[in-house]
Amino acid sequence: MIALLLLVLVIASGGMFMCRLGALSMLGFEENREKHLELENKLREAQGYVVAKFIKNSYPGNKKVLLISDAANSAFNLALLEQLRDSGVGALVQENLTLPDAAADKLITPAVDRAAEARAIEDAIAKHPDAGVVIVSGISPSGESLGRLSIYRKPVNARPKLIILGVSNLVEWFADQIENGIFAAMVVTDLTKSFDSGTETVPENPLEAFNMRYVLINKDNLERNRRFFR
Repeated sequence: MIALLLLVLVIASGGMFMCRLGALSMLGFEENREKHLELENKLREAQGYVVAKFIKNSYPGNKKVLLISDAANSAFNLALLEQLRDSGVGALVQENLTLPDAAADKLITPAVDRAAEARAIEDAIAKHPDAGVVIVSGISPSGESLGRLSIYRKPVNARPKLIILGVSNLVEWFADQIENGIFAAMVVTDLTKSFDSGTETVPENPLEAFNMRYVLINKDNLERNRRFFR
């Protein structure tokens, strides 16, 4: 009987220990997750700083900047907006990238989806014809919708300067648009720069933070960054 009671106590103690260990592990996971998100946001906010400096230096007379971004990423959008404002960009407006709701009985193919995304971009631009610079962020990583825009057919002085963020499928077509002046710049992720947000820290200097992950490519530095396009 005593042996049985001792066995029960051992099992119960072991169970309590495992519960505590599990709770501590969960707390550690949550802490690491929050740290990871904080560092990721700092890296993304740094894009706003660098893009703002690029706009100020390249288009000093520009009066209005339009940011088109995904509504689902509101925390990042707000951080980017604040950084752009803090960096000295003047009149700044933001439009959510709003896609129409699909009917339940209709099949949405990738081609249809990209066409809808292109229309959403153009609808947002049409609301702000006085915006000289348009930043497009949060679109499909393929960037295929950008090839469907009709604004390219407008004269150079009648269309805004486009700055593209967040495209990962960097085919040669994008380099051509930069070279031809269709895109003023693209911010791309440099996959050769490994950053472990679980162990490393992000510099307070936004330019240093930006350089840990991203590259801004424009006409001036396109040739030395051709390796990003395939």
